[in-house]
Amino acid sequence: MSEDNNEPVKGFALLSLKPEALEAKGLPDIEYPIPTDMILEMLSGPDIQPAQLLAWMQQYIGYDAVPRRDYLEPMIQLATCLGPEESPEQMEVITKRWSLVCGAVDIDAPLVAFCRGQEVLAVAARHEDGRLRIMCYQPLDSATLQCMMNASINPAPDGTVCFRPDNWGYLYDNAGGSAQLYKYDAGSPYRTIWLEGLGIRDGQLDPEFVDKRAARPLSTLSLAMSLCACYELGKGGLWDEPGRRAEFIVEEQYRPPSWKGLAN
Repeated sequence: MSEDNNEPVKGFALLSLKPEALEAKGLPDIEYPIPTDMILEMLSGPDIQPAQLLAWMQQYIGYDAVPRRDYLEPMIQLATCLGPEESPEQMEVITKRWSLVCGAVDIDAPLVAFCRGQEVLAVAARHEDGRLRIMCYQPLDSATLQCMMNASINPAPDGTVCFRPDNWGYLYDNAGGSAQLYKYDAGSPYRTIWLEGLGIRDGQLDPEFVDKRAARPLSTLSLAMSLCACYELGKGGLWDEPGRRAEFIVEEQYRPPSWKGLAN
């Protein structure tokens, strides 16, 4: 971990877990950010849940004072340990409130980018049925994940989403609002529209986006499990209700293990 800023933000404590507990779950050996109001419950509980640790880290990296890059690799390890060893090419994440598709996105087609500062965190495009199809480049904070969920709400009976034709239209309209400029200035996650492809305007590629376009995306599994951890175990979302669960549609050989017990 970085030594530049290893002080926890208000409301969190940094705890080192016992080596035998880390080894049993295959968890990285780092100081884990734990909400201070959950420490006693976690220490007295029967087991360590990697999904809960991931959800807390998603909250934690959203703070400006946190050295986000120190936590990215551990978050990848946590997300991937929740599912099968081999990641499918596509995973649908479905809840009673929203659904979306995790999979490859054509960066030379119209898309919306989820960003923070000068970084492109993820990109979204229109799936064939109007839902969002999302690909991410690094582990995401809870605010960005919740933004994805909010834009993926289930359509109304007439098929529209908040008076737009579909989820893609809803995300597109919101990404074009002036609020995104204020979020950028504040250092918060924001969205940008790229109608000609990532980093392309008027047929010209912005030189600053050459490396961003060449970046290797994370596995589909990593994004799907991150969304589930945030939805089922995170706090502060639109649907912060008990017992919320997420399901998957994937090819049978890739089906993730049951999430029974993680949301309780």
